[in-house]
Amino acid sequence: MDEADDGFVKPNNHESGGQSSCETRYIRALVDCGLRLGLDGLVANAIFREAESLNIYAFGQMCRSAELTPERLIDQYAGFVADEKTRGVLGRVLRYIENHSNWQSSLPVESRLRDFDLPHALSARVALDLLARVRPRVQPAIPLLEPPAIYLGRLKKRLEAIVAGRIGGTSG
Repeated sequence: MDEADDGFVKPNNHESGGQSSCETRYIRALVDCGLRLGLDGLVANAIFREAESLNIYAFGQMCRSAELTPERLIDQYAGFVADEKTRGVLGRVLRYIENHSNWQSSLPVESRLRDFDLPHALSARVALDLLARVRPRVQPAIPLLEPPAIYLGRLKKRLEAIVAGRIGGTSG
């Protein structure tokens, strides 16, 4: 599980200052593989808890429910972070970020999972503009590792890194 984050690719979290990532499709695939193998438990390791809060939530929820899709999970999490009127916008931004993740970019093209379908072509700059419209939820429905406004700031840093072309590669 530890490999399904930004920890072992460049730029990794040490270099990026804790950019948030979104890896729900790969987490779903890993959990499903464990289920097919008959494993009765999985363990995740998260050093950068705040930066990886979405992935930690995804791992726990997907281990509990084999039916939970990455799309539904992202929409749920967006609802914890953004207010009711802008949660859909945040869901689109999170899908864009996942489609351009360091982890996915470090994999050979033939090993990558299919990107999320987005309603229209987004660029990192458009995603930044959309993110600027997101209003943080004042009272999240679950305890979060950091306030929604700080998490949104992490997403902004991630999108800025994508604009600058810092979206992964193999370490070493």
